Amino acid sequence: MDLVERVLPYYGHSTILIMRLPKSKDLVPIGSALDDLTGMPEAVRGRFGAALRFVQNGGHPSEARPFREGVSREVMKLVEDFDRDTYRAAYVADFPECVYLLHVFKKKSTSGIGTPKPDINTIEARLKAAREDYQRRYCTKEISHERKFHRARNP
Repeated sequence: MDLVERVLPYYGHSTILIMRLPKSKDLVPIGSALDDLTGMPEAVRGRFGAALRFVQNGGHPSEARPFREGVSREVMKLVEDFDRDTYRAAYVADFPECVYLLHVFKKKSTSGIGTPKPDINTIEARLKAAREDYQRRYCTKEISHERKFHRARNP
């Protein structure tokens, strides 16, 4: 008996409404992204963490926007200004089972508002790694299950 079934009858409710929330997606950091996030100032960590949790639960934070700057359109970015510095987090939420945290960094561009090329290269390389990880982590299970099922039906 869950909490709803125990609590509602005491308040005179004869019908029990059970809401099922969508399953939260896994957050999968690529490379040093999680270590980089934990190395950020506490205020930045908190804001990025809350936004990423919202994404994991199926939401789209209002502050998230496509990364652009030559990066694949599925990559989203969060931007946070703190103590006269700008911090960014790049993530991908297009996969059904997980959200990939690609890169978290302090923007150090000396040429205006653009993201430095090394950070763009890191995001692109980690996006490729995320796609490969997704295939290995989630798609091989389905394939192996189908193969087992096929063998069982057709010996």
